[in-house]
Amino acid sequence: MDFTFSLGFAVSSLTGTLTEVRWGGPAYEAGLTMGTALIAVNGREYRSERLKTAIQLAKLNKQPIELLVKNLDRYKTVRIAYFEGLKYPALQRIDKTEDRLALILKPRLERRRGASLRYDNGVCRLHLFHDEVGVRRLHTANRRYAITQEAPIALHINYAHLQ
Repeated sequence: MDFTFSLGFAVSSLTGTLTEVRWGGPAYEAGLTMGTALIAVNGREYRSERLKTAIQLAKLNKQPIELLVKNLDRYKTVRIAYFEGLKYPALQRIDKTEDRLALILKPRLERRRGASLRYDNGVCRLHLFHDEVGVRRLHTANRRYAITQEAPIALHINYAHLQ
């Protein structure tokens, strides 16, 4: 469970050990470190639901949260004076700005496939378009090119006879 923005730590839902401790957060200030196991919350066996309830109750009654923790072979009781309730980050769009997240998540509707060959001012240009990766351009100049990832094609163009 992620309590990073409230108590300042994330805890494994399988083992009950701290997987992250936020620098400067309430858990850090109380001396908790990664790898510390949560044994009990306010005198009762640790469960994530109990810790959530304890955070919500601490906001109402202004009593510190008491944790029994185990680090290596040592047990200790830690009191965390945190009274702001559960906090989780959320994205909020800034008014009068472009909605960039919608642009990123928008599916690509226009996909092109094929190739075109153009001869301009003594230079022959080959433009390749591939369906999976959007527009893919390859400019040739008397060289052999291989496209190996999406379309395994090897090209060799001799321009001497074009002039």
